[in-house]
Amino acid sequence: MTNLIENLVKLGLKEYEAKIYIALVGIREANARTIHEISGVPRPRVYDILNELTAKGFVEIREGSPLFYRFVPPDIVISKLQNELNRAAEESIAILETLSTQKDEEYVPLWHVKGDWSIKRHLNLLIERMTGSLSILVLEKDVPDRYLTQIREAAKKGEVSLLFKPGITYSGPRIPGVIYYQIDKLNDFFRENIFEKAFANPLIRKNQVFFLESLIISEDTEVMSIYTVNEERMAFINTLPISLYLQNMTFDLMLSGALKSMEEDDNPQQMKK
Repeated sequence: MTNLIENLVKLGLKEYEAKIYIALVGIREANARTIHEISGVPRPRVYDILNELTAKGFVEIREGSPLFYRFVPPDIVISKLQNELNRAAEESIAILETLSTQKDEEYVPLWHVKGDWSIKRHLNLLIERMTGSLSILVLEKDVPDRYLTQIREAAKKGEVSLLFKPGITYSGPRIPGVIYYQIDKLNDFFRENIFEKAFANPLIRKNQVFFLESLIISEDTEVMSIYTVNEERMAFINTLPISLYLQNMTFDLMLSGALKSMEEDDNPQQMKK
């Protein structure tokens, strides 16, 4: 019952309105005293709430002494609430978009977002802006499945390269337009001072554990670093040209010593040049 009240409140009813409407649906028709007893709404408030529900078209009155009230069918009530909610949302979007265009957009090269929903939303935007290839460094085994929808969409727009760190083998469905690689050979300096310290293992700073899960590089446009801090997922979006250049160089360096996976019909766990 609590969830039902909460849902009706989310749709636009007040808490007491929701309680009285639910009570009426259960007993079909009643006077104010019975509605008070069933709903738990304080007696002094019942008449006011019933009048508000009647004005909204959610409750009907049968004349008499005392007055009796009955509910309007839920499908009609919910439909009206949804329409009002959608109309309010559309009006709000229009007004907010007007406000956002009143000032020239400033170039902000760095963005930080938290949570899977926000990360996927920004990844969708990155793919919408994608004009060339997309490169994805996979450092955590669940990354391809977590962003499978986004990878499929990116593959429709251009070539996508998935580069897996040693120890991670992809055995999921192959996507047309996606090339799968496995890191194999790295020069000693890069492997010891960069890859193993920044990419392959967690970084610990002031009791916080940073673990890089993936780098997603849209060619010459932006790079998204997806990582966790004490197991909370976050992303850092960077459009600085010099940073993009360095990230592209880093990815190309790892790719130069990588093994390309076999075609879709072959065993995905076997690799070849």
